[in-house]
Amino acid sequence: MATVLAELTSEEGQQDNLRILLIEEPEAHLHPQLQIRFLRFLEEKAKETGIQVIVTTHSPVLASSVSLDTTVHLALDSSRKVKATALADCGLSKESKDFISRWLDVTKSTLLFAKGVIMVEGIAEALVFPELAKRVLINHNNIAKPEDKLPVTLSECGVSVINLNGIYFKHFMQLFCDLTDKNSDSLPLRCAGLTDNDPDSEKLEKPTKDNPAEGKNHALSLIDKAKKSPNCRLYTNLKTFEYDLAMEGGNLNVMIPVFLKILDTDGDIRKTFNKYNQIGWSASSTTDDDKKEVAFDLLKRIDKIGKGEFAQRLAMKLSCPSEQFAVPDYIKKAVLWACGRN
Repeated sequence: MATVLAELTSEEGQQDNLRILLIEEPEAHLHPQLQIRFLRFLEEKAKETGIQVIVTTHSPVLASSVSLDTTVHLALDSSRKVKATALADCGLSKESKDFISRWLDVTKSTLLFAKGVIMVEGIAEALVFPELAKRVLINHNNIAKPEDKLPVTLSECGVSVINLNGIYFKHFMQLFCDLTDKNSDSLPLRCAGLTDNDPDSEKLEKPTKDNPAEGKNHALSLIDKAKKSPNCRLYTNLKTFEYDLAMEGGNLNVMIPVFLKILDTDGDIRKTFNKYNQIGWSASSTTDDDKKEVAFDLLKRIDKIGKGEFAQRLAMKLSCPSEQFAVPDYIKKAVLWACGRN
């Protein structure tokens, strides 16, 4: 490559001509660290020589290492035509651009290569979501017309789950829809976000479907803005991810045993949850008012033992297809939206 660059710069009379170097997928046969070093080399030479360098890539490593201002995304739009979208034209504020540039590590840069994207707040959702999606997609296919059936996993649908590690939807979703009403361009991909309702924690809120609580999450203001776009949706729940799972169907029958396996004490907490575990939560005799007390207590304990470990064990449990577990509606909607269904 250095030889090619040398030839482009050494020929006499080339200074007044347009010199372009096209490189297809330079990541082939290069380990990640060398990919980044090679990209830096190209950038330096392009600045030194005035040569226009255009690189095509499927490497998240390269995508996470290049400036947003120099990135052009290629994808099929809804009419199956190729659309080229410059990320610089997506209406990102300087704050959002700086934020994404720092945050767009190798994992999150997969959003640039997906056919659909699901954005979640934390590691718990990222670990459990693929297993929940399998159940949603299988149930969808059981009732869908043949032409509406979908693959039964997110990976087969080409959908990536992106863990934002926080409530940063305003930065990332701007790539997929115009949240600023400035007629900016957008990537032609389906994007679904899931954000917690987060009612006032000081009031010890225990919301139910019949008695919801007002959310304090600032991202909730983006829900209506996202609805105006053809590709973006933001969904929310009663309280938090774990709380809503516990409130759905008989899910406590699965979640309580998972918690008890992690719990490393034999005191009052274990005694209390052993009593909870004796209740048949899928029975019609248990109401949402019964569940909300246990869901609240379980959420409090999970926060202390670690959401990541609980989610990892729950995901392993749900990987068994015979395990009975109900998926909340807001998650169903997000999965089907990202996979191309309304």
